[in-house]
Amino acid sequence: MQLYISFTSSFILDLYEALIYMFLTVFRITASMKGDVFLTILAVDNEPVRLWELVELLRVTFPDDTVEYTHDPLMAGWFAFNKPVDMLITELDTRRMDGLELSAFIRRNNPDSRVYLIASQEEFDKYAIFDEDNISGRLVRPVTADALQGIAAHSRIGAAPEPPR
Repeated sequence: MQLYISFTSSFILDLYEALIYMFLTVFRITASMKGDVFLTILAVDNEPVRLWELVELLRVTFPDDTVEYTHDPLMAGWFAFNKPVDMLITELDTRRMDGLELSAFIRRNNPDSRVYLIASQEEFDKYAIFDEDNISGRLVRPVTADALQGIAAHSRIGAAPEPPR
């Protein structure tokens, strides 16, 4: 009896989740027909506290967009392989795969996505050579709302290109 209840309740939750997903998909299609563009933003950082702070800043800066996050760059690669990512904001020095490798992988699957690396100024100086084709910009730690506002101004389709750095 307990197995049946457990199965039924998980089925109902799955059905509920599917209905919400379909509603949001229809809402996004309708909004995009009106000219609004929703972005999928993926945030990656090893440190859970920094990741959560970044996600909160992104949600405030991009209130209408989808913000996904993970602490594992391999999961980020898997996510980007299965779903288009418009913007990646990743830590430069992550475990298993650094931010440069992740950005190259993301750009291979999503060539139009924008990639921003986060690090301290010392880390940026240490990695003096960047593949500028795969990187849209740099964010020096600590990331502020003003820095994300600058990204937001240039993140929409049809926006002016970013100024050279």
